[in-house]
Parts: sequence; C-alpha cells; structure tokens
Amino acid sequence: IRQVDSSLLDEWEKMRDPNFQRAETKEARPPGAEEATRDITRATKAFTAATPYELLEHFDRCSRWTDSLIVQQWIRGEVSDLYSCNAYVGRAGEVLASFVARKLRQWPPDTGQSSLGEECRNDSVLDETLRLLKAVNYRGLAYLEMKRDPLSGNHYIVEPNVGRPTGRSAIAEGGGLGALGFLERG
Repeated sequence: IRQVDSSLLDEWEKMRDPNFQRAETKEARPPGAEEATRDITRATKAFTAATPYELLEHFDRCSRWTDSLIVQQWIRGEVSDLYSCNAYVGRAGEVLASFVARKLRQWPPDTGQSSLGEECRNDSVLDETLRLLKAVNYRGLAYLEMKRDPLSGNHYIVEPNVGRPTGRSAIAEGGGLGALGFLERG
C-alpha cells in the first residue's frame, strides 16, 4: 500500500472480523460514480476510489476474488506520461539489453494496453528499472512501467512484470532490443 490514508488501516483491521458491520455514511461521490461501478467484471483492470468509503466497497467486492490485492495511488497525467523499460539481465547479472518507450495511445483509455508508442530516452525510468532489478538480484526478461506526475516531475512505478513478454514487448523488439532471442538461448 502506497500513500494511503492511515485511518483506512484501522478500518481494514476491523474488517477481518467476520462480524464487523461498517457504519453507513453519506459521502459525496463524483458525477458518474454510480454508473462506473455497475458492471465491474467486464475487462476492468483497475478501480478508482474518490472516498475512503468507496475504497472499502471495492475491497469488499474484490477481496473475494484473490488472497491479495494491490492498492496504489492514482497518478495524474496523460497517457504520454506512461513510460516503460524492457530489459534482459544475464546469468552473471549483466544487463544484456534495455529499451525505453512511452505510450502515445492505449485502449481502454485510462488503464489499457498500448496501441501506439514510441522509443524515447528517459534516464529516470531506465535507472530505476536497473536499480530495482539489481536490488532483487533478478535474472531474465523484465519490464517496468512508470508514470510521470506532470506536476511534481516524479516517476512512480505502475506495473512491473518479470519472466514473460508483455504487450509492450513488440515495440521493444521492433526497436531492436532482441531480448526474446536471449530467452531462446537460455
């Protein structure tokens, strides 16, 4: 959990008790929130919560699906603020290939897969990807997606993937990364 209101942690602890009944509260919800939560099972990758109550509603609904959930801060910005680094780390820990790109379009618009991207230079994304992979002594194919907050300029990890090609691997391979060839060679 990153940057979550600490008052929610107490309420989550109470929710572990099967007899816990959350008090009903009337909290302001943004326009369209009711419609957005009606059909949540059709290709939904992420949910947003404007209030603590709405976050707990999502928790109640989604906690039945899995033993672990990820809660993270929603990073403002445009789709073009989403960057990724594909990399391949060899057996001795050496980076054999790396490729940084940014999204230009995605579908669905807020949390979708890239439908158009471009190779770019972003040393913050490259450096953080390599730092993270080294910190966990990782070997093999890896991908890290980060989003740049346009107000602070900070980059935040949005989605890591390891050990498998992702939807963004095609742009990296098309740009000459060659990491999938390392998989074939072992």
